[in-house]
Amino acid sequence: MNVVSTHAVLRYIERGMGVDLASIRREMRAAGAQVFDDKALLAFIEVRDGISEDKIREQLTAPIVIAAINAGASRVTLSDCRLVIQDKRIVTVLPMSRPQRGQWKVRKGRPR
Repeated sequence: MNVVSTHAVLRYIERGMGVDLASIRREMRAAGAQVFDDKALLAFIEVRDGISEDKIREQLTAPIVIAAINAGASRVTLSDCRLVIQDKRIVTVLPMSRPQRGQWKVRKGRPR
């Protein structure tokens, strides 16, 4: 089983590296692409920007991250993002600026 989901790779490219995936999808559409799934998006990014899916997976599975996963961690904080782990697999990547659970303040039913 792969330790990093394809979704997590895309979220790292978007949230960790700051790449605008919506604009890339628009560019794919303008270029006549018929398929817009995650694998097609990653292939387009690799050709367009030289960002390799394998290199991202390698970055996200540094020895310290693997050790944390094996120790049962559910989240790992890197310098530029947080990795979310479920069943010993990195399933998504959150930006550092996103509030932690419990940090939202609600008043009159709306976040503040």
